Amino acid sequence: MLAIPARADDELRTSEPLRCPCELNDRGVKHVLTGTTVFDGKEGDMVELKPDDGKWNFEDYRPSVQSFSLICHFDGIESTIIIPIPPGMRLCEKDGNNVVCR
Repeated sequence: MLAIPARADDELRTSEPLRCPCELNDRGVKHVLTGTTVFDGKEGDMVELKPDDGKWNFEDYRPSVQSFSLICHFDGIESTIIIPIPPGMRLCEKDGNNVVCR
């Protein structure tokens, strides 16, 4: 599992949408994105969140103890990428196999 750590300035820059990469290159082999899931919690204690009409709205779910992440799944490889969703982002929406957060 690969984790992409959030940088402190990511919390300030929320105008750029956040999404999983469309492919993962593993030692010269390309793996296409097959799905994205949204999780609540820290690694090792994560709970998958189900969308409401293809959307996740975090407006009411941002106490300081909660953290949300995108988990990116790729074909032909068990490894995933974990991308923390910065606190300034309030909405994620399904977009095919991907999820876009703003």
